[in-house]
Amino acid sequence: MVDSTDVSGWTPLNHAPQRGDSDMVKLLLAANAKVDLASKSGTTALITAVKHGHREAVKLLLAANAEINTNDNDGTTAITWATKSGGGSWKSKGYSIRKLQGIRRHNIIRERPSMSEQSV
Repeated sequence: MVDSTDVSGWTPLNHAPQRGDSDMVKLLLAANAKVDLASKSGTTALITAVKHGHREAVKLLLAANAEINTNDNDGTTAITWATKSGGGSWKSKGYSIRKLQGIRRHNIIRERPSMSEQSV
């Protein structure tokens, strides 16, 4: 039931980070929701959380071992969204994920925005 899908293939764990509902993410993870289930478009909960700039949801999903290199159907990963200037409010809030290749999953940091980010 916790992993049931809607017509787009989205599970409750895909929807919660879209709304920034970290409490629901925690609840679903505690109920053993599958962290890397992808929608019909290939979107995972982590991609959704990063795309919409919800840092707390990202931290929770990474702590649950969400895969950082999963591609959606367009070939976009959470890494791509985290480094794109159009990645929701992620970049505008000054968040980044350091060279996600080869680092531990929980190493999400808060950085001061660069000059180019401040002008966006």
